[in-house]
Amino acid sequence: MGINERRDSRRIHVERNVILNADRIAPQFCKMRNLSTTGAYIEVPENSLRRDMEVRLIVTVPSASEQGIAKIEHWPAKVVRVTEKGIGVELGDLDVEAMGTVLSMVYSN
Repeated sequence: MGINERRDSRRIHVERNVILNADRIAPQFCKMRNLSTTGAYIEVPENSLRRDMEVRLIVTVPSASEQGIAKIEHWPAKVVRVTEKGIGVELGDLDVEAMGTVLSMVYSN
């Protein structure tokens, strides 16, 4: 973390497969490496994304029920950092269910 960089929320290490969708770019299978309540770092195999691009993370969430049916959530986000191996995103306006998933993932560890 740089000298001028400040984090307002807890960040955790994760190993979660996600699909990254963006306008005019084919969906990509990626790996989420860390997550906070405000953003995430995503490893991207072919990074043609730019700062300020709007993206959507498609996340599979295991079911908490006995039936074991996973659900799929769509998390809107904006690219705020681009590195050689991936992107940092700021999460957009999540619906209540998606925000519950993020909070559960961040604070259950």
